[in-house]
Amino acid sequence: MHADNQTPDQLNAVRYSMPANALLDEAFLACTAGHCIFSGDGGLLTWSKSFASLYPTMSGLIEAGLHYRDWLRLLYERSGIRNFGTISDLDTWLDTQLSYIGNKDVQFIHHLVDNRYVLIRHTALSNGNWLFAAFDITELQQMRKANELSEQKFRQFARLASDWFWELDEALCYLYHSGHNPMLGGVDVDQLVGVSRIDDVNSRMIDNDQLRKHTTALRKHRRFDVVLTCIEADGKARHSHTVGLPQFDTHGNFTGYIGCGHDITESYTLKQSFEYQATHDELTGLWNRRAFGNYLNQLIEQAHKNITDTQSLLCIDLDKFKLVNDSAGHQAGDQLLRELADLFERMFGKHSVIARLGGDEFGAVLPCNVDEAMRLSHGLIEKIGKHQFHWRKRKYSVGACIGVVAIDNQSRDSSDLLSKADIACYSAKESGRNQAQRYSSQNSFQTQQNDELNKVKLLNDAINDDHVSLYLQPIVPTTHITNDTRVKFEVLLRIRDKNGAFLSSSDIIPVAEKYERMQHLDLWVTERAMAVITELENLDVKASLSVNLSGNTLSSANTLAQIVSLVESHRVEPGSLCFEITETAAIANIDKVLATMGELRALGCEFSLDDFGSGLSSFGYLKSLPVEYLKIDGSFVRNITEDRACRAIVTAFNTLSHEMGIKTVAEFVESKEIAQTLTDLEIDYLQGYSVGMPRDVDDWLADYRRELKLTGT
Repeated sequence: MHADNQTPDQLNAVRYSMPANALLDEAFLACTAGHCIFSGDGGLLTWSKSFASLYPTMSGLIEAGLHYRDWLRLLYERSGIRNFGTISDLDTWLDTQLSYIGNKDVQFIHHLVDNRYVLIRHTALSNGNWLFAAFDITELQQMRKANELSEQKFRQFARLASDWFWELDEALCYLYHSGHNPMLGGVDVDQLVGVSRIDDVNSRMIDNDQLRKHTTALRKHRRFDVVLTCIEADGKARHSHTVGLPQFDTHGNFTGYIGCGHDITESYTLKQSFEYQATHDELTGLWNRRAFGNYLNQLIEQAHKNITDTQSLLCIDLDKFKLVNDSAGHQAGDQLLRELADLFERMFGKHSVIARLGGDEFGAVLPCNVDEAMRLSHGLIEKIGKHQFHWRKRKYSVGACIGVVAIDNQSRDSSDLLSKADIACYSAKESGRNQAQRYSSQNSFQTQQNDELNKVKLLNDAINDDHVSLYLQPIVPTTHITNDTRVKFEVLLRIRDKNGAFLSSSDIIPVAEKYERMQHLDLWVTERAMAVITELENLDVKASLSVNLSGNTLSSANTLAQIVSLVESHRVEPGSLCFEITETAAIANIDKVLATMGELRALGCEFSLDDFGSGLSSFGYLKSLPVEYLKIDGSFVRNITEDRACRAIVTAFNTLSHEMGIKTVAEFVESKEIAQTLTDLEIDYLQGYSVGMPRDVDDWLADYRRELKLTGT
């Protein structure tokens, strides 16, 4: 029976069953989406038409006396609402629903078939009847679902941007933690709700600056961006990048945190590996020269501010290491360096900083004054001397010289400080090897060393700043040479300072040889000379360039091997590259030099014996050296027109060379008279200012390009 057809008695019964203020009651019912009343024993008494329309699948089945249990059964069987789900035991479920009716203020939500939502509120009336009032909450539900969807998307975006996401309340306890966090060590994220983040994180992470920064920021409600580290059960470290943002309401009151984390173990480990490689020597694991220099600069800066403890720098240079490298090979040399690096670390302890500066040179910073550093240096020299290096059933031993300098405000920078330590180290070498010397600006020998090292620095700066250039000086054939199709030049090195002024070769070259920089220069000149030969060939110029090899290079098996490799890779034409060697340097390493000469001659290179006559054993070794040219020392050539002895010596050299099939070159031809005299003596080639001035290689190339353009060939 519908409410519209109710009798006055029935309506009075309804009104009687409601609270006293009938007008308010009717206004209440008018605001609902529908209502119905069941009797105390569960029978349907009355219902509004709007209530029945909520359940169209039950049309015609709603009638007076319908028991509430049957109402629910029909609602389920006719799919009256969408949110029933699957009920495995309908009778048990119905009994449970009936038990709810005995309680006041029960409410539940129906998702209707037309996609609306109604809130059904049950009220037990004072007369024992049950009132069911339906309220349309569709708009509210849609807003709630939209919020849930928005929150879900937010969480999904957060997961995409990070591996896990979390929220805290105003007490810094977890409200939510998403996903699997490998940093939790197996803890279920659901167990974190209500747990203090500070307590949780501090119990699992390594105590370091990043963790303390994290804790402080949380307590002060500040943003944080940290890398936290924990140790897993297998002992491996795991790292997470964690960011937290404090939340505040519109009144500025703190309401909690949102934050996210990302497992960066792989990238963090890779970054650490790159940083380690950038600052450490690959062979020994010690700091490298760059990192050590940066560290020294920091100490010097602190010394200038008087905020550092007393410290000393050691420069350690090994003696006889080259012997091990050359006789046993580089693999043995590398192993010896590793063993000595371990010895240094054991000797100086964890409070020192040790670096490999290059080759067989090491540096160390010790937290002590110079007197104590000298004592430790002598102890280290003794330990190095006692160290027996075993390699393939042979024993080797090395020594060391050590230079010591105080790290104080008297040094400008790391280069200056290392230079002082180097000076003291070379002073120790000059004192008889296996010695330690402290730096002193009052020591005359060290003052000389300082001057030499300044020249080395000038040379290094010139090389690094590309202030090194090549000049070519012609080697001109005399009239009786008719079968030489190549123009000949000697390659000369010119070095300029930062202001463009030329540095004196007589000053720089001896220092470069002493401090073993000539090998680098010889390699640079050789490679550049071969490039010039190629450029000349492209201009249809058949040339022969003579390159000087220093005594340092001739005594270095490694450098000689590099030169052979360069020549092999460039494949120069036979006769286009000639190496000039001095008899003194050749004799000092005769076996090694002869072997290298054989390899290079097989590749088409020629050789010239330079400064012939200035040594003590010229004639004796001339037979042993396979050379194509003999350059007569300029001291005999310069005075040949005035000194009969010089003329006789030059004549003898020339006659002997021709008997051996060797062509002669006279150096220092500084006048036409000298040139004519040498031509009359049938010297083959002349070199000097009178026959050709040295010019920059670029100027020569420019001339040949112009000539090629003019001739059109």
